[in-house]
Amino acid sequence: MTIVVFTGIWGAGKTTAIRQFCTDLLQEGRESVTAIGPATLTCGLGALRETDDAATFQQRCERIVAFAQEQSETARFSLRESHLSSLWQPAWAIDMLHFNTNLYDVPVAESWVDRMNRSLSDLGARVIHLRVADPAAQEYVQAGIARGPRWQAFLSRQAARTGTPVESMLLRKQEELEAELWRSGLPVEVREDQSRALAESRP
Repeated sequence: MTIVVFTGIWGAGKTTAIRQFCTDLLQEGRESVTAIGPATLTCGLGALRETDDAATFQQRCERIVAFAQEQSETARFSLRESHLSSLWQPAWAIDMLHFNTNLYDVPVAESWVDRMNRSLSDLGARVIHLRVADPAAQEYVQAGIARGPRWQAFLSRQAARTGTPVESMLLRKQEELEAELWRSGLPVEVREDQSRALAESRP
C-alpha cells in the first residue's frame, strides 16, 4: 500500500501536487487511488481551537487511518493470489491529515499525535513536504493576492490570531510544522521547487 501525506503552509501547492500525484498513478494503471482533501477534515469546523471541534477533527483523522488500515489488510490478502496484479495495491494521497493541528492550533494531546504517527509508520506512510522557500517573499505574497479577496481575508484572520503580519505568521507556521515533521519519525521528502514535476515522488 502507498500512503503519501502532503504537507505545507497555506498556498504551498498541496492541492496541485496531489492532483498530479494521483493522475500519474492512474496513468500507470493503478486500480485504487484515493485523495483526501482538506475539506474532508476541516469542513464545518469553524473553530478548531475549541474543544468540541477539535474532538471532531480527531475523530475524522482516526476514521481515515482506520479505513487505510482496513484497505491495507485487504490488499495484503488479495495479493496472495498469483493472478492479481500489484496494480491493485491501494494508493492514498492525503492533504496534511493530523499535521493540520499545527496550522490551526488545534488543542490535541501530544500522545494522540504520537499515536497517529505510529499508525502511519506501521502503514509505511511517507511525507512530501512542500516548503515555501521564503513565505515573506514578494512573489509568494502576490500569488496569495491573486487568489482573490476571500483568500486574503482568510490569511488575515489567521494572522490576527497571532497578532503578527501575514508574512511573519506564515514563516512561523512553516517553522512549527517542520519541527513537528522532524519529530514524527516518518520519512520526509522536502520539495521547494513546486514548478518541478512530481514524477520522482511516485512509488
